[in-house]
Amino acid sequence: MTVMLPFTVFVAIFTSIWPFVHGTGPIVAVTVLYGASTGAFAALFSGPMMAMGTAEDVGRRTGMYFTIMASALAGPPISGAIQDATGSYRPVGIYAGTMVLASVACLAASRWFVLGGSFKGKV
Repeated sequence: MTVMLPFTVFVAIFTSIWPFVHGTGPIVAVTVLYGASTGAFAALFSGPMMAMGTAEDVGRRTGMYFTIMASALAGPPISGAIQDATGSYRPVGIYAGTMVLASVACLAASRWFVLGGSFKGKV
C-alpha cells in the first residue's frame, strides 16, 4: 500500500483533469502519466488482500475484494447520465476523479486500521 496510495492519488488527479486538457501535446502527456499511474495500481491492487491475514483465508478475502470492485461497473452508466444531463465531459471527469479519491480514502482507512492506528509500518 505504500506505493499504491500515492499512485492512486495520481490516477485521481489525471482522471479529474483530462476533460480540461486541450491540444495534442498536453493530451499525450496526461495519457502517458495516467497510464503509468494506472499501471502501478493495476499491478498492485490484489497485493494488500494477500497480506491482510492468514494464508488459509486468501481466497475469501480476494473474492470479497473483487466482488466489491465489481460495483465499479455502475460508473459508465452514471457517467453517461451526467454527460447527457450537462452536455459536457468536464463534470464526468470531476465525478470520476472524486470516486477515485474516495477509493484512496478507503485504502488509507484500511491501512490505518491494519497498522493499529498509524500509517507507519509495513502492511
